[in-house]
Formats: sequence, C-alpha cells, structure tokens
Amino acid sequence: TNAYDHQRATWGLGDMFTSLGIYFFGSLGLILLIFAVSTRDDFLQGPLLLVGVVGPHALLLTHLFWVSRRKGISFADDFRFRFQWSDARLGFGLFFGALIAAGMVAVLITQIVGDAPTASAVELAQELGDGGLTIWLWLFAILGAAFVPVVEELVYRGLFWSALEKRGMRPWTILVVTSAVFAIIHLEPIRTAVLFVVGMAIGIGRLVTGRVGASIATHVFINTMAMTATLVQLA
Repeated sequence: TNAYDHQRATWGLGDMFTSLGIYFFGSLGLILLIFAVSTRDDFLQGPLLLVGVVGPHALLLTHLFWVSRRKGISFADDFRFRFQWSDARLGFGLFFGALIAAGMVAVLITQIVGDAPTASAVELAQELGDGGLTIWLWLFAILGAAFVPVVEELVYRGLFWSALEKRGMRPWTILVVTSAVFAIIHLEPIRTAVLFVVGMAIGIGRLVTGRVGASIATHVFINTMAMTATLVQLA
C-alpha cells in the first residue's frame, strides 16, 4: 500500500497548516478561557494547568484521527506510525546526541542573553510545586513525558513530514523545515535555537527509518529526563 498515493490519501499541506492553526489558536483559546473563569493562583493549582498544557495536544490528536479517517488510508500508513525495538535503540542514541547539541547551544544562548533557556512548561510546574509534589504534578510529568511527545511526533515527523514528502521535497530539506516549524511553534524565543537542534536530532529517526517510532522514542527520552529532573528538584 502506497500511503502517498494522491488518489487514495488526499491529505496534504492544507491539513498541515490546519494543524498549526489548531495548536496556536487552540492554545490561545484555552488559556484565555481558563483565565476568564479563574485566577492565576487557581490556574497553578493543577487541573487547569493540565488543560492548558495538554489540551492543545488533545485537539491535535483529534485532528489527526479526523484527517486519517476522512482523507487517508489508515492511521499507521498515513503518519508512518510504526515501532520496532531497534527504534528504541536508535532513539536512545539520538537522545544523547540531542543532549550534547542542545547543551552547547544553551551555553551559547546563556552567554549572549544572560538567561538560561528553560521550557515555559517546566517553569509553570516549578511555580505549581511551591506547595510540594501533588497528584497534579505527577500527572503533568507523566503526560509531558509520554502523551505530548507521541502527539507532537505524529504531527511534525508524521503529518508534516509526509505532506512535504508528497510534494516532492528532498528528505534533508524536510528535516530542516520540520525542525524549524517544531522550534518556532513553541513560541519560546529564547529556546528556539535549542528546540531546532533537538528537532533535528529527533527528525533523524524518521529520516533513517522512514517511520516515526525512533523519533517518538527520542522525544520520550528527552521529555522524561526533563520531567524527572523537575520532580526531583521540587521533591
């Protein structure tokens, strides 16, 4: 089965841009709604924080299922959602590569701007953790380590990558483009360069294997390390 047959799989760049809009406006809408019905302190209590952080990814996943059902062949074929044990080994190696590259870029950024590039979600968790570890922090960490990476890889190294591939773009160009979009869409200017090199490392998994399994593994390893470090710091 050819998942890139235009006669069978009719999704493409339009759905790619739609997913960007869903993430951006979904995030903005959820944040505005949350702050309209609660105070900042209520937001940091936990449940609403989870909605604000994980909600946009739930919307993205819903969109992916809709795209595959209405315009695709199957979820696995459309987004190359396959996993082999070799993907875990490759992902572990790419994880270390991402750490080294991101660390070098982070040091350079810190020297230039004077502030270390820290993820906004981690900063929110640290504020939430002022009262100690709670069930909401544990859920935040689990979802941030497992759910968020899977959805983002299905979007960036799945839908985006395949949509650009369908248009005839070269693989290395796709790697750069998807990594740039991945970095920019996070809307964290100080971390953009760090996110770009991390996206490059993650994307190599798709480039080498032709599926998103290794990319998901790499991303899960990265987020698990960040979430574990956050919990340890707050404990």
